[in-house]
Amino acid sequence: MERMSKKFFSIAAMLAVVAAQANEVTPTLVLRSQGFHGDRQKWVGEVGHINLYDMESWYGTLDVGVGYMRSFRDNRIAFALFGDDLNCNDCEGGSITISGSQTTNRGANDWLADYLYLPCNFTGSFSISPRIQNVVVDLDFYLGLDEWVNGMYFRVYGPINWTKWTTGFCTTNNSLTSTATCAAGNFTPSGSEPFLATIESYFAGNAPATTEGVTFNALRYAKLPNCETTETGFADLRLLLGWNFLQDEDYNLGVYIQAAAPTGNKRHAGYVMQPVVGNGKHWELGGGLTGQYVFWRSEDEEKHFGFYFDACLSHLFDAKEQRTFDLDGLDNSRYMLASQFAKNAGTDIPSLMAASSATAASTNPATAGTTSLPAYSFNSQFTPVANLTTVEVDVSIGVQADVVAMFNFTSRGFSWDLGYNFWGRNCESFDCPSSCDPCNPDDLFNNASGNSWALKGDAKVFGYDVTTASATPQAQAVPLSATESIQGGATIHGGTNAGQTTGAAQNYGVDNPRFAYGSATAANGTAALISLPSAQGGVYSTSLAIKTSNAPILLKSSDVALVGTRGISNTVFTHLSYTWDRDNWSPYLGLGGSAEFGDGESCGGCDDSCNVECSQSCDECVKFALSQWAVWVKGGLSFN
Repeated sequence: MERMSKKFFSIAAMLAVVAAQANEVTPTLVLRSQGFHGDRQKWVGEVGHINLYDMESWYGTLDVGVGYMRSFRDNRIAFALFGDDLNCNDCEGGSITISGSQTTNRGANDWLADYLYLPCNFTGSFSISPRIQNVVVDLDFYLGLDEWVNGMYFRVYGPINWTKWTTGFCTTNNSLTSTATCAAGNFTPSGSEPFLATIESYFAGNAPATTEGVTFNALRYAKLPNCETTETGFADLRLLLGWNFLQDEDYNLGVYIQAAAPTGNKRHAGYVMQPVVGNGKHWELGGGLTGQYVFWRSEDEEKHFGFYFDACLSHLFDAKEQRTFDLDGLDNSRYMLASQFAKNAGTDIPSLMAASSATAASTNPATAGTTSLPAYSFNSQFTPVANLTTVEVDVSIGVQADVVAMFNFTSRGFSWDLGYNFWGRNCESFDCPSSCDPCNPDDLFNNASGNSWALKGDAKVFGYDVTTASATPQAQAVPLSATESIQGGATIHGGTNAGQTTGAAQNYGVDNPRFAYGSATAANGTAALISLPSAQGGVYSTSLAIKTSNAPILLKSSDVALVGTRGISNTVFTHLSYTWDRDNWSPYLGLGGSAEFGDGESCGGCDDSCNVECSQSCDECVKFALSQWAVWVKGGLSFN
């Protein structure tokens, strides 16, 4: 059944192609709106109250449903957020290990603690067990317009919704193997930066204090709270006008148009688990096909058995949403660290010079030959990548579908529904941002900001000039132009120096490595910059000569992976109700429940293919839909 439903939706709703080496996680969960659930909002509990035959005047029904929904398959939510970096364990979602660049025997999937403003010898982990809960109060009014046109009707419905999103975030094994932090030059000239003590502190949006003129910006987006976040509002208000153009006592077939007003809340990127009521503030327009067929009636016509269906397609128009994205091909790179660079004017002494010839790859800086001034050098500022890749984008969804197929058995006042609900939507489309997000002036799309950023990796950002030997490292420090780019192989797991067999502490693994010099003594081999200040025992030697990038590789807006999401879910549901016949007024009350199974990968699983529905640089699509169970009570009053 799932295979058939996917095939149906592929034909009806989207075009798909296969892309390789795609991002497999999303920093933003985009879920089915609480106001678009045919399993509890369409025919359910309303057979004999709507779409009636041979009515010659007004009729209708007003009903209210109170329901509770709760997610399961929590590890699929976790995988959608963090992917293969998760360690599958006894936790519901999984855990991620964090270890510093000076930690021995680091795991292949460990996140680099240096990125999170944690000491370079830090070891620890955090686990998540995400859960999403909803309480809905469905309000529904159906009015048959047979007084005007036979078979025509109007309907308005939508839920009041309270939603709670919980990360289940907790940390374990936070420890330091020594009292050291990081080597001099890694972040500050002396290596005396006051790093954070816990993982929680970083994800809560804290950062070290400015030290020796170096600024550490806190994580502003994609934070992981260890508390519950809630939202209350009115999910999409839906208006429907339909006409049953084919009618008989035992069957009908009709069409309708439907619009939804964006009465919920807008998506923001402050937290990974940022609760949303409704569809993210999108206007919707669509239509559908509905019908029924009664297979059997008893002779006294007090019992009958029939089939009922409703199929709806709708389009979600552009709406602005604030989204955090990863870098292209680098899952979880939103938590990597970026360094800010400034253009070199060549007037500051000492200012950075670098070897410009290919011979600079030699282990002897005296063979460097000519030198040149790199275009950029470190500007004494760090920021998490998420602060650069969070931007307001116009988001639209080409089509989403909600299909209900249901059997009903009615015996006098009792009515039992048993059915299936398919939901699906194709990949989000983004209008790629061309200007800045007014709420985030540092984003990579803001060409007017004048800021230039690059991935830090595990590169040292300062070298030391031995010709200005001093007991104060700041007096010797020269900002380097060292970068470790996507192309160079930097990831959330570590930088590119770590893979060097020699010279790892001297930046041999940075982009376009060349020996570094102070401009006052350029091309003098004995005055090459070194990796330690004299205050810490640094004396010029070939083995201490440090390299920088000439030219550095800076981040560009095209490096941002504008990855959307798509989803499919399959739901089974049942509902039992009773109707009291009171002449022209018929009250009814029922109880129902459902189990929705969303697609997506679990911890330890991976799908390397992704569907594409984009005409711009957003070239992948992550597959995810929420799995949840629901129970509800639904009652109303019909009139004719």
